[in-house]
Amino acid sequence: MSFCVKKESMFSRWIWIFALASVVLGIAASRVFENENVSAKNSYKWSIQDIAKDESIFPLRPEPENMINVFVRGESSNLSAHEAGMYLEEGIPGYPHATALFTTKPYQGTHFSVGDIKALYVEGPKKNQVEVLLTSRGLPNGGVLDLQGSPLFCIQGTEDHNVDPAAGIYKLNISAKKLENVVNSFHAHHLNSPNDVVVHKDGTIWFTDPIYGAKQNIRPSHSLGNWVWRYDPNTQQVRVVADGFQRPNGLAFSPDFSILYVSDTGWDTGDGLIQDDPRTIYAFDVCELQNAKGSEDADSLQQDCPSGGILTNRRLIYTTDSGIPDGIKIDRSGNIYSGNGDGVHVVDKLGNLKGKISCARDCPTDADCKSCEGVANLFFGKGNDRKKLFMLAEGEIVSVTLNAEGCSECGR
Repeated sequence: MSFCVKKESMFSRWIWIFALASVVLGIAASRVFENENVSAKNSYKWSIQDIAKDESIFPLRPEPENMINVFVRGESSNLSAHEAGMYLEEGIPGYPHATALFTTKPYQGTHFSVGDIKALYVEGPKKNQVEVLLTSRGLPNGGVLDLQGSPLFCIQGTEDHNVDPAAGIYKLNISAKKLENVVNSFHAHHLNSPNDVVVHKDGTIWFTDPIYGAKQNIRPSHSLGNWVWRYDPNTQQVRVVADGFQRPNGLAFSPDFSILYVSDTGWDTGDGLIQDDPRTIYAFDVCELQNAKGSEDADSLQQDCPSGGILTNRRLIYTTDSGIPDGIKIDRSGNIYSGNGDGVHVVDKLGNLKGKISCARDCPTDADCKSCEGVANLFFGKGNDRKKLFMLAEGEIVSVTLNAEGCSECGR
């Protein structure tokens, strides 16, 4: 009997020591987040605005309380669910259950700015928990899965060109907890601060590279323009495929890969707002002569494609009325979903607004409502979750179940 008492006392002592260490080191608060508060208290207020009323996206009578699920909630400065949403149906090394990855906003570390790559456990014993996989001085931003299912991330780079990792596209080796370079230069030039990335069905990697890092004083002065790039892993050639942007940002392919959508968020320059500049989504036709299967196909493509052209027929698709169209995703019918200042806007392939999944930015009369910071990025699930759209809303990660099915392979 006395042995049992002593054992219990020793156990209690270890619990006390661990609790003290957690407080001192900040382990519980900064490394692992549990879904401890999913009540309405101090939460974002979500609503659904169905404009099309054709049941292609939303039920005829959408009920947000039955459609929206909060996976995790926390302070936006702590959770910081910001960019690079991607869904790994088979999980990650050491955790074979559905998992989502995302990145945080840069924050001040001990001596310099850093950013995190985090995992949200969607299923399994750690469901609704978030853990930090990697903290990097390179400030991770957008992300995507390559054709082999490996996560690629836009690394904005450090405040000094001589400090690694350089700005570029990197593969995350989750087991080794390190970034492996894919492309991080254009001849002798450093890239600016890569923002978002997609993968074509042929394996080529397409990414935007705005000058946000320099404007936000987290990168040195830029030497390249606000351009869209294409990198071919087979030839290791990188080239500009589109210019004429103020701040190229999100991008996504149509389901048949014949169209590339690119958002221009120049309205928010990084160091201020310019009302006359774009907060717009553009569409380009994708013209890849090297993918033609035979001379007849090549000849027919040549009629529509200028020599050497990759992207043609630029046209404006949509301009948002709230904030900027940051990340963009596509469903199997070709509808476009963009993260905006007031939530998610859904438009058809012609640019007609079909509806909004809104997040209240100001709710002064509701004591339980927390002002939303908008949705920077978003992603569709896979398998049983293929009709779920996951929204990264800084202080919340939320899914909404739709009638539409996500096109998870449209840029991965």
